[in-house]
Amino acid sequence: DSVVAYFNFERERCQTGLSDGNREQIPLDPAQSLSGAEFLAGDRVSDFTLLVLGSRQNPSAIPSAWEPYWVGWTRSLDPADFGASIHHPDADEKSIALFSDPLRPRTVRDEGVDVQTWEVVWSRGTTEPGSSGSGIFGPDGLLRGQLFGGGASCSSPRQPDYYGRFDVSWEGSPFPERHLRSWLDPNGFGANPQSLGGLNWDGNTPNPSPAPSQPPRPSNPPDEGDGGSGALSPGWLLLGFLSLRRRRIVATAMLLWSLGASAQESLYVLPPPTQQDLAEAQAQTRPWQFAVPVDVDLDIRRDGAWEAVGEERVWRLDLHSPGAHSLALHFDQWELPPGAELRLRDLSSGQWVGPYSAERNPGPELWTALLRSDVIRLELRMPRAAAEPQLHVARAFHGFRDAVPTKAGSCNIDVACPEAEPFAEQARATVLVQISGSGSCSGTIVNNTAGDGLPLLLTADHCGIDTRNDQSLVVYFNFQRQSCQTGLSDNQREQDELDPNQSLSGAEFLAGSAETDFTLLVLGSQAQPATIDPAWNPYWAGWTRSDRPPGSGASVHHPSADEKSIALFDRPLKPTSVRDGRIDVQVWEVVWSQGTTEPGSSGSGIFGADGLLRGQLYGGLASCSARNDPDYYGRFDLAWDRSAQASAQLATWLDPVGADPAQLAGRGPGASPAPTASPSPSPEPGATQAPSPSPSPSPTAVPPVNRPTITPAPTLTGASGGGGGSGTPAPAWLLLMALFMLLPSVRVNTLG
Repeated sequence: DSVVAYFNFERERCQTGLSDGNREQIPLDPAQSLSGAEFLAGDRVSDFTLLVLGSRQNPSAIPSAWEPYWVGWTRSLDPADFGASIHHPDADEKSIALFSDPLRPRTVRDEGVDVQTWEVVWSRGTTEPGSSGSGIFGPDGLLRGQLFGGGASCSSPRQPDYYGRFDVSWEGSPFPERHLRSWLDPNGFGANPQSLGGLNWDGNTPNPSPAPSQPPRPSNPPDEGDGGSGALSPGWLLLGFLSLRRRRIVATAMLLWSLGASAQESLYVLPPPTQQDLAEAQAQTRPWQFAVPVDVDLDIRRDGAWEAVGEERVWRLDLHSPGAHSLALHFDQWELPPGAELRLRDLSSGQWVGPYSAERNPGPELWTALLRSDVIRLELRMPRAAAEPQLHVARAFHGFRDAVPTKAGSCNIDVACPEAEPFAEQARATVLVQISGSGSCSGTIVNNTAGDGLPLLLTADHCGIDTRNDQSLVVYFNFQRQSCQTGLSDNQREQDELDPNQSLSGAEFLAGSAETDFTLLVLGSQAQPATIDPAWNPYWAGWTRSDRPPGSGASVHHPSADEKSIALFDRPLKPTSVRDGRIDVQVWEVVWSQGTTEPGSSGSGIFGADGLLRGQLYGGLASCSARNDPDYYGRFDLAWDRSAQASAQLATWLDPVGADPAQLAGRGPGASPAPTASPSPSPEPGATQAPSPSPSPSPTAVPPVNRPTITPAPTLTGASGGGGGSGTPAPAWLLLMALFMLLPSVRVNTLG
């Protein structure tokens, strides 16, 4: 009885794009309104309400002077390819939103009810609160449903909206008060048409075309009919679609189901990150973050949809985090039977990740590679006779900004450039390391004396990887440009994307020490090491324990988590120590002759002219704007066996056969060099033994399990470069530089 329906509340001319002060303000005209209605039917399953204005006994008459129109409709299961919705945004003048991509069938989980909807992404215009209940029409002008809610707005025009499905409302329930058919195809007509044409205010209507008595299955959508009966007459019935749910889908997570041609999928809509979480993440500089974890509770035993396909069972679930720049997942339960494979797919670009399997990813947890999308699909395929899988998603990582915040400085040298040719093998050994879904460092795949291709990863201790988060690692291979573009501006350089299909997930911590700033891991686990695909053309870097500094060499790294670069030096490394808190970190000091390092380069290897590894990047001052300032690398020779504990030395893990070599050559896939013990090499031509630094206090090594858990990530810097990872403010650096003149041991603060 409280319903008041207003007609023709709209502007007389186009004023789109004008400011509020310049747009014509049209008042509601109470003279073009009807009051009171009688409820006929409604159902939350498709979010519809149908009323007759006035009452069934005494329906209201709509004056022809208002030029009303009774819309036609279709109950076709075939999604419209393009069309529009007409609505009153924020109860304002009438507007239109247009779509040019096909509608998608979805099911929205809403307070215990699976609401059957069409998903739409607008090409022009949007909806707003107040638009709820408005109709959506295909190119034929026939109604397909009414607005349930969604995430679209002027600031988020590509977020989807959801419309309750007319075809489901037609006869989804056997009860007249919960379906449309009894009212739109009343007794005495009974044609059960597939579609019905609209009715103009002058009474013109097309002829009906009967449809089959049983609605066709989704796998065989029928053609639409030519029209409908003349059952509706002016003033007799008004289709009033009023949303049963008065709020938009923005804050709660819901499960959506899609009725497709041959399968059923699900969509879980994540709640947005809280403003507090975003503010804290945006303000954090050590470590820098690009993603925020969002708690998820998705269980394969309860969520998603199964389908039998031939000899397989297929499970699908779509995950949507509105507005996300990227998505990655953490499975805290990960147990697949033999033959089962999980893939993740970006529904926007079609890019996919996987397959993940028990053989490649033994668990018990899994962290997935990052996909640059806000909608991804999980698809599990397994033999019909296989045991039930155990999968549970505990967290999703909502990328609130790009994982690569700024392109590396223009002075960085691509590994495709001629300068990098002598270190082509070392470049193949260099990888980008993603940690805990939100940060990054660089690392090097290293060889061992067994020559067995064990995927050993050397990176920096200060990247914060230990036994509590080692399973969160995702290691990317071959993220590099294919042609030399050094010196070009950002808009001229080729923009490559991380390839999630050249990545490995999960690792096991083996050893680490803050004194030489190293961490050693095995990809996969000791019990079940990961296999690096030979097609990726990997390389296991060789190393030397020599304490004699090389006179020239290079470092290969990922500056600002960007494409792989190389920095070159032509002056001998200098042994020194860096004061970090209460620890004196033993390092090689280097000044670059070409290139530089940046935040994100941390953990990358430094090599002599012989191609053998000498250490990994701790930090420093170098940048494109400070080319003569030094960087510092944790010393491989001191990390070898300075500690007697296996968990704080390299020797136990890189010399499993006990050969005790002074150096070991690198290897490619399939190679198996026989290591031999050799004396420490003589200094390279031009190298001069640097004096030993004055002793620094020897701190107690911090056991890996007691180190604080830190999510490593680069500090955001300008395009000119960021220097080895230091994020200390300028005044502090001036003080530190002054200390260089007073102290024999360099003391700096750095980060990854």
